[in-house]
Amino acid sequence: MIRPPSTSVARSVASRLPPLLLAAASALVAAGCAGLRGPEVPGPGAAPETRPEPETPTRWYWAYVANAESDVVSRVRYGPEGAASEKTVNVGVMPNATDRPLAVRVSPDGRHWYVTTSPGTRVGRLFRYETGTDRLLGSVRLGSSPGAVDLTPDGGEAWVADPGTGGGSGAPALAVVHVRTDSLREVARVAACASPGGSRVARSGDRAYVTCGDSDLLVEIDAAERTVVGEVGLEAGAGSCGPGAVETGDGRLWVACENSGEVLELDAGSLRVRRHLPAGGAPAALAVTPEGSLLLAANRGDGTLSVVHLGSGREVARLETSRPAPRGIAVSDDSRYAFVANASGGARRSTVDVFDLVALERVAEVEVEHGAAGVAFWRSRGVDR
Repeated sequence: MIRPPSTSVARSVASRLPPLLLAAASALVAAGCAGLRGPEVPGPGAAPETRPEPETPTRWYWAYVANAESDVVSRVRYGPEGAASEKTVNVGVMPNATDRPLAVRVSPDGRHWYVTTSPGTRVGRLFRYETGTDRLLGSVRLGSSPGAVDLTPDGGEAWVADPGTGGGSGAPALAVVHVRTDSLREVARVAACASPGGSRVARSGDRAYVTCGDSDLLVEIDAAERTVVGEVGLEAGAGSCGPGAVETGDGRLWVACENSGEVLELDAGSLRVRRHLPAGGAPAALAVTPEGSLLLAANRGDGTLSVVHLGSGREVARLETSRPAPRGIAVSDDSRYAFVANASGGARRSTVDVFDLVALERVAEVEVEHGAAGVAFWRSRGVDR
């Protein structure tokens, strides 16, 4: 395989080329770089003045965001004309009470989106919608407080963390609900821990992971057998981890430690901590870019987005969000943009920020409804289509 030249090498070569060859060399570099999987990002510790300027996007991007205080899911887009909220979808079954749509996921094939409602004192649900038309296809009853949801790689199963499914006093909650997405049928409930926070399915599909905020545990579930096969206590630099989110990929796990303001990186096989990665105050949501080079943490304690270079383990940027409490992150399919959902107290509406992960800068924001929480990327397409 022939590797395309880096930008720095290309500039060095170009400075020594005769003018007649310069255009041909530039074309060769552009062709090589077009085959790269992800965007070229500034190196770890790059100063702001060395970062490239944001460019006008050449594609349109769409994401869904759940608004817990407004009982709607917003569909937002970003592209050459900026960001906009183009549609709101009413979610829930209770006309005179708040259903609280909380977590949202788009199926791997992009055809459906799923959202949990978490009313707290009544029955919550997992809803299934068709993307684009946003037509409701059905729902399934869960416990009173379903939260994080993730899908298997084929989209056929959903795993939902739900601390509201517990039984008697002192008994461990039936905290993880396993649902078939085609029939919206509950398959099993797995006793994991009393206060599940994050829930993620491994990219291989054979394992599910749940964080337990009450006991600082990470629980590993065999997805086929639907049984707990491992657990590990989490301890960060300041002691208790207080995890609220988990992310998976490439044989690794990342757990947000809200108490200490850092992220733990674990080996997915042994569940041993490999590294302590930096973040801001109270990281509440995590995402890894599809091409695998960057870890993003939404820090609700100080209203920032941490961008961590996974190769070096260093934080390359900490960027302010437009509202004080970022609660969800989704990354575009080309790893270029991050969509961050930000809640806001009082009468102010929530926002979704768009961050350019090459320029490391917030390039757009759009107001959505109150209580923005989970966000999921849907699709992108060229502007000429």
